[in-house]
Amino acid sequence: MKIVSINKTNIVNLSNCTALPDKFVDVHILTLRQLRSKLEPAEDSTAYEASWFMKHPELIFCTIPDGDATLTVYKNRFYTYTKFGYTCVIRIDFKNIEYERDELFTNTEDIPEKEFLDKPFLATLAYIGEMQWEANSEKRETYHKAFSIDGDEKEWNPSLATPCFLEMMEELECLAKRNTRLYTAVKNLSVLQQTIVVLLFFRSNTQKQIADRLQVSPQAISQALERAKKSLKKQLEDLYK
Repeated sequence: MKIVSINKTNIVNLSNCTALPDKFVDVHILTLRQLRSKLEPAEDSTAYEASWFMKHPELIFCTIPDGDATLTVYKNRFYTYTKFGYTCVIRIDFKNIEYERDELFTNTEDIPEKEFLDKPFLATLAYIGEMQWEANSEKRETYHKAFSIDGDEKEWNPSLATPCFLEMMEELECLAKRNTRLYTAVKNLSVLQQTIVVLLFFRSNTQKQIADRLQVSPQAISQALERAKKSLKKQLEDLYK
């Protein structure tokens, strides 16, 4: 059963990216079973908050833009689904999916693991993430309005908000600024450099594959990549001091 349709062009849309991790997977071919096999053994039963994952980027396995949302898979068998600044934390080792057959959620069906385990993992994780994000909407609205001044969710009252909440909002604001800086830095590269960055980091192409695709020499790709790295490092060096 096809759970959800994913527009593949979103996967390389730099305006949606949140990071450039060292390793990316080919989202067009990895199944959920294969993804699970590449992650650490399921030994951790801790319930983590979204803010915890922001502090541990070294655990990122891959980051995948999907329209307005971003999925980040972590090596400890969790993934986060972030949309409009709000993040859901979900375990990778779920056993079934509750599939809504209509928009009123009056007709549902439990899809067993065997139906999606050997299908591309992106569609499954995106569907579950969207459902969890929607399920949290009422709780999220109540929670945020309780801490905001005049209920506008734009200015926060420190006397009402918990330290954990204020810390989370500060981290989200910081992350948003980093995202903007990264996107701007990539857009400042030449067209060739942008293309190489996308194909190398978001499509898992090797430098030789990129050279063949663009019909230029591998040396030209290597040189352009080095120039792109130097440019990005110069533009973003203050973020990593």
